[in-house]
Amino acid sequence: MAGQQKSQDSKTIILVILLIAAVYIFFRVGALDRYINFFQGAAPQSVSTKSTVQNVPEQNEEGYVYSKLSAADREKYLIVLDAFKTRQARTYPNGDIDDLSRIRDCVLADHPELFYVSNVEMKKRSNGFATEVSIEGSYLYSVSETSGIQAQLDAITAECLGGLPEGADDYSKAKHVFEYIVGRVEYDYAAAAQAASGVAAGQTLVGALVGRKAVCAGYAHAYQYLLEKAGVQAEYV
Repeated sequence: MAGQQKSQDSKTIILVILLIAAVYIFFRVGALDRYINFFQGAAPQSVSTKSTVQNVPEQNEEGYVYSKLSAADREKYLIVLDAFKTRQARTYPNGDIDDLSRIRDCVLADHPELFYVSNVEMKKRSNGFATEVSIEGSYLYSVSETSGIQAQLDAITAECLGGLPEGADDYSKAKHVFEYIVGRVEYDYAAAAQAASGVAAGQTLVGALVGRKAVCAGYAHAYQYLLEKAGVQAEYV
């Protein structure tokens, strides 16, 4: 009896999480504007992109959060994004650690495919003439492990989206992805109990889609990831 009740509670949690996410897809602008107000924080600093951004790729597919940032914050965003994608340390002159932590959250909100990122270490250094902040990520998986997981995610994505009818509208896509996740993922009570100890697989789309067990964050990242693959803009909030 207790086991049945726990199973029912788990399904209820899943349905509530995904229902909220589904509703959000259609009313995202107002919610995201409030979200952006938090991320934008203090007034942007005046920083020259010519002197600080070096060897950072252009952001061709801009996320919603990125599109709402100031020019100065977009510069920081691209540096943090590049540090994560290349797994190489980057530096930002005259940076503020709290401010760059905010930018880190912006990057991760736009990019669920950065599932391998655990955290980022930031250190302020000064040589007596100038101050800079070093940005270096820490990762849940090695490069080879990440490649293997990505291959699994590609196969799962193909399976999920393969069930979409031709010409499906955004509502149909959102409903289909919702049902796909509900049908294959269960709530990870163990991961929820360990949430305070750091990022775990259950908090990422890997836990949800590959491991098929996740907590709220894992469900949300998986939903965002699959919706974006289906061509529906979605953001993690």
